[in-house]
Amino acid sequence: MDKIEVFLRVALMGFSLLLFAVSAISFSRVRNNRLLFISLAFAAFFVKGLVLSLAIFVESVNSAFSASIQVIGLDFLILALIYLGIAKR
Repeated sequence: MDKIEVFLRVALMGFSLLLFAVSAISFSRVRNNRLLFISLAFAAFFVKGLVLSLAIFVESVNSAFSASIQVIGLDFLILALIYLGIAKR
């Protein structure tokens, strides 16, 4: 694993945590259900970044989550939450 990949994994985790915090604070102020879905999507991205960062150090995690069905499923969940957050009702 090269240095750029390690940086991108850690950056994904950090940026998604920042976006989750901002959207969660926004949700707590306005109580808009759309912001709740957006917050959950950013939280899911944070979990994904955490798992990908953990895979740097733990080989069993790396083999289980490298372009596997679980990772692709998590991406679909994140996309669905973002869609629910921005879709007009």
